[in-house]
Amino acid sequence: MSALPLPRTTLLAAALSCTLVATVARADGISCRECAPLPADYTLEPQSCETPTPLVFGKPSKARPTSTQRGVFVDVDLTGVGAHPARIWLGVSHSTVPYYAIFQGTSKTASSCGALGGFEVLADFGTSLHWSPAPASLPYVRISSHTRLGACAGLNSVATVAWLALSKRWAVLNAYDHGDGFCAGDEPDPSVKLHAEGLKAYRSGDFTTAETLWRKALPLGKAVSDLGFMFDQRGRSKEAERWLVAAAASHSRPEAWLNLADLYWKTGHRPLAAKVYRGYIYMFNLGARPKHGKPAPTPVKRALQRASKD
Repeated sequence: MSALPLPRTTLLAAALSCTLVATVARADGISCRECAPLPADYTLEPQSCETPTPLVFGKPSKARPTSTQRGVFVDVDLTGVGAHPARIWLGVSHSTVPYYAIFQGTSKTASSCGALGGFEVLADFGTSLHWSPAPASLPYVRISSHTRLGACAGLNSVATVAWLALSKRWAVLNAYDHGDGFCAGDEPDPSVKLHAEGLKAYRSGDFTTAETLWRKALPLGKAVSDLGFMFDQRGRSKEAERWLVAAAASHSRPEAWLNLADLYWKTGHRPLAAKVYRGYIYMFNLGARPKHGKPAPTPVKRALQRASKD
């Protein structure tokens, strides 16, 4: 279901926790838990910020960060070994548009920044903005918001700010808005059929058609994940990373975690691979070892073996 043409939103980022919820009010008032201004010794100059990698899908924001911000820092490890840290500032400008800024290493000057597209279409209703750091301390942060429009319909916005290890660049992997509805009589989601048709084309070796159909099925999680897998199998590793990170961050599909881990492993990014393998194991609640008396599936055995190789 396509997004509704609604007015500009009033959003903000809020407190540091595993999953943060900020209450968002109308334009005449903002409620924020534990938000703070960007520290005085940090510098954000939007005009000089590096332009991030183009979106995997979605749309950029028309707004820009400003010199008036409130938000929260999230620390990330770019390589998996703690040698190249970075800080992601998630904040809100004076015009109430969510934005991010990247401070790499010990630098207190932002190297990348931008407002988050997709969020601007949310209605001026009370809503929530959530952010959550990646499981296993991977170098990305997911930001999402959901507005309930009625008893059986809602509007969602999603963005993922991530470090791409293979390209050595920051990216906003997906910034999109989409409606959801569970009302009686709702028509089936056409994305499901498009994905099925794409899967049939893939299995027949028609990769061009599969890619076209899966792109039309976005933001369906299976399409995001399968595009990443196909690009990896076709030798398009850098492109595959973007889609697999997007799938893991936004849809929590175990297959995406396993495929991303295998991608990092074979491209020599072993510490990151180990972290992603642990994330894959966590997705299945396997802990440190298979259940007693039952052999683990082959992918799980591979993950358990490689998860300790960092």
